[in-house]
Amino acid sequence: MILLLSTSDTDLLSARAAAETGEEVEFRWANPSRLLDDELPGLLDGADIVVVRLLGGRRAWEDGIDRIISTGVPTVLVSGEQAPDAELTEYSTVPANVATTAHKYLAEGGPANLVGLHNFLSDTLLLTGLGFGEPERLPTWGHLERVTSLAAPIAAKEGAPVVGIIYYRAQHLAGNTAYVEALARAIESKGAVAKPIYAASLRTAEEGLLEELGTLDVLITTVLAAGGNRPALAQAGGDEDAWDVAALAKLDIPIIQGLALTSPRAAWEDNDEGLTPLDVATQVAVPEFDGRLISVPFSFKEVDEDDLITYVPDAERCARLAGIAVRHARLRHLDNADKRVAVMLSAYPTKHARIGNAVGLDTPASTLRVLQALHEAGYNLGDVSAIPGFTAYVEANSDATAAAEARTAAADEFMHAIIAAGGQDPDWLTEEVMAANELKLPFAAYEEHFETLPDELRDTMIDHWGEAPGSLYVNPSSSEIYIAGLRFGNVVVMVQPPRGFGDNPVGIYHDPDLPPTHHYLACYHWLARETARGGFGADAVVHMGKHGNMEWLPGKTVGLSAECGPDQAIGDLPLIYPFLVNDPGEGTQAKRRAHATLIDHMIPPMARAESYGDITRLEQLLDEHQNISAMDPAKLPAIRQEIWTLISAAQMDRDLGWEERPDEDIFDDMLMHVDGWLCEIKDVAIRGGLHILGNAPSGEALTGTVSTMLRARQLWGGERTLPGLRESLGLAEDGSDARTDVDAIDAIGMDLVTALVAGRGAGDEGDADLASLADEVLSRHGVGDAAAGGGGDDAADGPGATGKSVDTAEIVKSVDTAEIVKLLAFTRDEVLPRLAETDQEIPRLLHALNGGYIPAGPSGSPLRGLVNVLPTGRNFYSVDPKAIPSRLAWETGERLADGLIERYRADHDGEFPKSVGLSVWGTSAMRTSGDDIAEVLALLGVRPVWDEGSRRITGLEVIPAEELGRPRIDVTVRISGFFRDAFPHVIDLLDDAVALVADLDEDPAINYVRAHVLDDDAAAGAGEDSAGERADVGKRRPRRIFGSKPGTYGAGLLQLIDSGSWRDDKDLAAVYTTWGGYAYGRGVDGEEAADDMRTAYRRIQVAAKNADTREHDIADSDDYFQFHGGMVATVRALTGSDPEAYIGDSTRPDAIRTRTLHEETRRVFRARVVNPRWMSAMRAHGYKGAFEMAATVDYLFGYDATTNVMDDWMYETLTDEYVRDADNREFFDQSNPWALHDISERLLEAADRGMWENPDEDRLDLLRETFLETEGDLEER
Repeated sequence: MILLLSTSDTDLLSARAAAETGEEVEFRWANPSRLLDDELPGLLDGADIVVVRLLGGRRAWEDGIDRIISTGVPTVLVSGEQAPDAELTEYSTVPANVATTAHKYLAEGGPANLVGLHNFLSDTLLLTGLGFGEPERLPTWGHLERVTSLAAPIAAKEGAPVVGIIYYRAQHLAGNTAYVEALARAIESKGAVAKPIYAASLRTAEEGLLEELGTLDVLITTVLAAGGNRPALAQAGGDEDAWDVAALAKLDIPIIQGLALTSPRAAWEDNDEGLTPLDVATQVAVPEFDGRLISVPFSFKEVDEDDLITYVPDAERCARLAGIAVRHARLRHLDNADKRVAVMLSAYPTKHARIGNAVGLDTPASTLRVLQALHEAGYNLGDVSAIPGFTAYVEANSDATAAAEARTAAADEFMHAIIAAGGQDPDWLTEEVMAANELKLPFAAYEEHFETLPDELRDTMIDHWGEAPGSLYVNPSSSEIYIAGLRFGNVVVMVQPPRGFGDNPVGIYHDPDLPPTHHYLACYHWLARETARGGFGADAVVHMGKHGNMEWLPGKTVGLSAECGPDQAIGDLPLIYPFLVNDPGEGTQAKRRAHATLIDHMIPPMARAESYGDITRLEQLLDEHQNISAMDPAKLPAIRQEIWTLISAAQMDRDLGWEERPDEDIFDDMLMHVDGWLCEIKDVAIRGGLHILGNAPSGEALTGTVSTMLRARQLWGGERTLPGLRESLGLAEDGSDARTDVDAIDAIGMDLVTALVAGRGAGDEGDADLASLADEVLSRHGVGDAAAGGGGDDAADGPGATGKSVDTAEIVKSVDTAEIVKLLAFTRDEVLPRLAETDQEIPRLLHALNGGYIPAGPSGSPLRGLVNVLPTGRNFYSVDPKAIPSRLAWETGERLADGLIERYRADHDGEFPKSVGLSVWGTSAMRTSGDDIAEVLALLGVRPVWDEGSRRITGLEVIPAEELGRPRIDVTVRISGFFRDAFPHVIDLLDDAVALVADLDEDPAINYVRAHVLDDDAAAGAGEDSAGERADVGKRRPRRIFGSKPGTYGAGLLQLIDSGSWRDDKDLAAVYTTWGGYAYGRGVDGEEAADDMRTAYRRIQVAAKNADTREHDIADSDDYFQFHGGMVATVRALTGSDPEAYIGDSTRPDAIRTRTLHEETRRVFRARVVNPRWMSAMRAHGYKGAFEMAATVDYLFGYDATTNVMDDWMYETLTDEYVRDADNREFFDQSNPWALHDISERLLEAADRGMWENPDEDRLDLLRETFLETEGDLEER
């Protein structure tokens, strides 16, 4: 008897079929991935030979293999892949030729080959004489013959779309094809032709198979990723050649991943997460590297009476998958003139000031660019001269000499028209506006649709929103449901419906899983409903920018069911989604929960903050002080007083933490801190504008962006291969450089980039020309061989020269020109060409609307040295979830942990923090490959163990106490909802790390995790037994990982603060805990654990959040104050005092900085928020620029509400710069008066709540007057 242990269930099915042939074939079988430890001896009992076939190599079941070999039974180890595995062959206890032949039988598959395998091994090893033939070489691919009446094809109309279904050849040979037949039937019921095709693999697809796939309009695949088997090598900063899907990409058709789950249907139904970690990795995360679209589960593995697996289809989910595929296929058959497209604009909060919420994107201008492209591509937009702003924008866009103001004015006109049509701001929407709008869904149409929804979803909606159609955005006289937007022929520009929390403030406190409103589903149903039945009849939706709210509706995290909000909203419609390239997490959410095709877009242009106003004046005084110190020391007291007067008047002493003027004897020493602080402010990289879709950076935007990119060490092929440009010129880039040094070297770097952008180094001379360029620029700045002798008068001339009496040659003590030339060549050959391809963003969007394939590419921040995330215009993928954290991330995480500890000890007389709270987001984990996770592990004193080949994590090891050299810090982690969805493996890893440290036999004085666990045990009435082991009560794993309820997202504080219904810390803490009080860990998937969370939070001494990219800061997103601020507020509510609030800056991973939230807020406030350079850049973007300024005020308000971080002078400065300043006031009045209204209202609220503690009457009068004036003007619109 042969025992077959295979991770391939089709092998086991074939073995059963072989045993049923009537020949002398005797198999026993099992799947190692489902075996319990105590089951193996029974299976081995009586076995003459053991065959083990594994996916993942020996390490996938190392312990099991060792136990089998130890029995002495002849053991054959073979790979689950088509290719042999040399290591498994070597570990086999039979001759190598026997193992390789056995692999051939299994690789060919099918009952006949399993008979052959049985007889071959019996005769070869047991000398039975049964007789055997060579492995039968069966076709590697072919078509499914559908012969039964239920499986017979349904005839389609001539010219109908053709949808292919690829499934495994092994399943075909085992007869496991019912799920494929069901899906084919569903496709045909949608009017398309179904082509089920089996194949051994797509990685080694034959030419004949590729030719057959070339006849398709869409391909649904259930097989593993085609590009390779080591995705970690192809991530951002990795090897571009490590993943190859060229053959599939050449087909130029959408490739959809159909989810054939490895779990039973009942388990999927009961699982809020949707998919198992294994399925997330193999059927979602890794296939995204191929550029596949992620759909829904349509079949499930069920166990029969022989403990064998068959795939059982789900008819309703088959219909959904078929609908998605056929909808994409139809795009290839429709003329552009007949296609109907919805362009969706986000809008949250639900205010007129905030329509088109897309991070880093000028949404109004980008929307007009898209409309222009659609018109030029033959889409029917009706009379385009009637589209507000369209003609003016097109004319300005086509004229290189046209002023930017003309384009901005046209985009403003467009947005004002959207708002005039109604919008969804409850403060301004009237019944008259709703009645006049042409976009509406009759109640009867919605009622008909509502009755088709799953019972569970209908009941929940009725419980929260009443009977259909509810009362939100419903015309009371006609019961028609109002839809915000404007229609232009076959294109509608629509404002995404609101989530509903603003209309249900109680839900903020109690219902993080608030169901969609009737209005929400009605809007999306109107899009999909046929025109003849009162709908728009959309063929596709284009969602403009990061990010909407639809993909965040309640439901399973991935692998959605019909009860899930996103599934019911988007339905079958293709979703094309321009998305910021540096945000892999939230983009991935749209891919996995709304089958989106992403078109990633460029980050906004970057610039150096530089100095202005009082900062410039202070710089001048410091320079004067330096000169006086050398030339006329008697004048020092006077200049010191002048410096102090300016510092205190501008409230800069608060930034520096000074409570009084430093004494004379230490004043000059303290000026070093002032100099360093000024340098930090002016050297901040800020956004120099907003990106317009399809606009490649040029001019100042290009030089600023490239210079910012080149600050980082470049990561290529998984290694840091080139230093940063300024680093190569001599800067340490760790905050230790003097201000004048930084200014001088930055000027040299900018000069080099400017010359390179102008075309130098691109000629026939190549690198020789680059060397000449480097010499010229260095000479002009008085550096290098050509400048020997001091550089003369020319040293202060030319672009980028500082014009100051700075000895640049002394600063740049030794320049390796060859290193600079390498970096310039890299910029010329890699950076600039990739940036130039930004102009492909809109052509790629149009290609997606034509049913074409969008190539995949890595995602992340190009400002972290990850140039291979460019060019944009790709359907980005994220990371291999099993390879988090990466080795480089581990190094960064160690530095973050060390920086946090060092800062705390500096602030607390050398004491170590005993407990740290860290907010961890999925987006950051993807963007950095796991910096935050690595920091948690490093604080605990545990490090990952990696597999050298795949770079995946295989385990953990404790760092010995002697090596660690400090106590182990207890860490409580608040994970985001997307982190929970994307990284179940990592959650288990973190939980294992905590448990590992808690169980170490160490002195609690150096192991704070163990100390706290013992405290908890004692409080629970347990403790240690006589042997010093933890008693039974304490054996439950300590809970340190908390997040939102399964299927929900966020921290709830944005909705709470926007509602205005909060009073104090207790309210903030109540909502934060309600939304985040669910425990996660190994075997714990979202259990209610508010009490455990409070226990852990009471111990938190440091609340930390990391910032990993320069493209945004803590005042750029509500998530910072919701997660980080919410943690601080909750600790304060629980303990009565604030924890330390730290921001870890890993924007340059090799030079980590840890700042207090107080320091970081002031740094951001001065460098960006009230910087004339940034405000001018925002004015250049009209409505959206004003939106960004209003959002910044909101986010600062949120941080102050949760952490008390804003001083009165900051509110005063906001009032003066945003409301009183004449240029900004005129700008708001023209482009976005709603934003000015909201800003004045928010600042008045800060005063009313006492957050702005001592507002002066003059400013309050100005704010009240502005609020009333704008309200009156807007009411008249």
